[in-house]
Order: sequence, then structure tokens, then C-alpha cells
Amino acid sequence: AAWGDIKKNPLHSISLNRFSRGDNIAARRVCINGLLKAERFYTTSLHLGPKGLINSLPWNYNNNTLEEVTISKANRNNKVAKNFILSYDGTIAYKFFGKDVDIVVPDGVKKLAQWFIADNAIHSIALPDSVEEIGYLFSNAKIERCDIGAGVKKIDNSFLYNAGRLQQLIFRGRLPQDPKLVLKHKFDIYVQAGDIDYYKTLLPAPYNTYLKPISELP
Repeated sequence: AAWGDIKKNPLHSISLNRFSRGDNIAARRVCINGLLKAERFYTTSLHLGPKGLINSLPWNYNNNTLEEVTISKANRNNKVAKNFILSYDGTIAYKFFGKDVDIVVPDGVKKLAQWFIADNAIHSIALPDSVEEIGYLFSNAKIERCDIGAGVKKIDNSFLYNAGRLQQLIFRGRLPQDPKLVLKHKFDIYVQAGDIDYYKTLLPAPYNTYLKPISELP
């Protein structure tokens, strides 16, 4: 009941030195001054103190309640940009939060942690060319557009495994390996005109029949 409507939770605020047992947290505001790692996370506001640390997937579920993240100026472990919790150097995206349904990953991010998005309301996501590694992205049944930058060198298998509403998948560079798509419906895959033959060989049927040049993107 405490997390049915988090804004009515009788626990207004909780401060913890660390929370790393992988259980559940439910409070309107959570302040952490150590490692954060939870299974389920129900709050509208998160504050990381000077020693607050997120260095892996911080929680598995319930992105859609978190509205703000603040970080102490003395903290040298993490930072926030464009509603992403990042490593301090900005190269790893650990978690997206907020209500936006069209997401643009910040420039400079090189790695997307597995399950960095856990909200099934996301409509689209765009990754900059700086992204080199994509973990197991998300279970997202409503996403319609996924735009992958040209810098990807490693991509986990089945990264869009149940995106049954996907309409446009865009590869702006050459993936080094087959992404192992498992989607059952037809959708458009846009690639550079000079890469169409490459992807006809890389992707198995029927995906290699969905190819279109990026110049035809609506």
C-alpha cells in the first residue's frame, strides 16, 4: 500500500548511509550517502550525498515515479544530465528517470547499462555516435522508434526483444555483429545507402528484407 500512490506515502523522507541489499524502498524522498542498489524503488525525489554512489543498475523497476534527482556538489561519483543518472565522467548511463517519452541520450555517453530504462511508456530513443556499448536495453512494448548512432561496437542480444510496436529501427553505422532481433512483426530498418548490402548479409531473414536507406526516413 505504501507505494500504491507514492505522493501519499506517510513516510515523507528517509536518509540512509547506503542501501545495497537489493530489497525495496518506498518514501516520498530518499537521501543516500553510499551505494544505492535496490530491487524496486518507489520515490519522487532522490538525493545522492557526497559519498552517494551508483555504479551499476541502481534499481530494476518503477522509473515512472521518480521526478527529480539531485546530487551534492561534493559528490565525485555521479552526475545528472537530461534526466539520466551518469557516471561522474559522463561515459556511463545508469538510469533514465522522469516523464518524457521521447528520449535523447546525452552526448559523451559510451555505455548504456542494462535495463537503464524500465518504463514501458517510452515512445522513442536516440543514441549519439559516442555510444559504443549497448546493454540489454529494456522491455518496452510501446516503443516505436529506436535510433542507434554510428559508434556502436558491442550490442547485447535481443536488445529490443518485446518491442511489438516498433516501426523504425535506425542504424547510422555498421554494427559489428548481428543484434539477434527476435521481433515477429514487420518494421522498417533504415541504414546508410552504402551499407544496405552489408546489412543484407549481416541480418538474417526476414529482417534483411526490411532495409531502407536513411534518406527515406519520414
